[in-house]
Amino acid sequence: MVAAGLAREAGFRLLALTIDYNQRHRIELESAARIAAYFRAERHVVLPLDLRRFGGSALTSDLAVPKASEREDGDIPVTFVPARNMTIAAANASQTYSRCSSAARRWTRWSSCR
Repeated sequence: MVAAGLAREAGFRLLALTIDYNQRHRIELESAARIAAYFRAERHVVLPLDLRRFGGSALTSDLAVPKASEREDGDIPVTFVPARNMTIAAANASQTYSRCSSAARRWTRWSSCR
């Protein structure tokens, strides 16, 4: 939110992107909509992307979320969603490029362009 506020203050247009990867709790999606509205995003895209198909995460399935004391050190946590952050970064770059290509070539932060 800090980056969005600074970008808005500096005169950048804001493009908001939310990935609905079928996470267990919908509060992330609801919060993203409120944040986009608060910062008057020019556009807010909610992109459905079913990461459950990759499997193996308690955040996108019915697997139990273990308490910290139950997890063995060195193991990948069951809450890890494979490729989530890479997918979000790629979708963000794609939206930035399609909406404001000159700014994208300079790789502006947070999908913002003037």
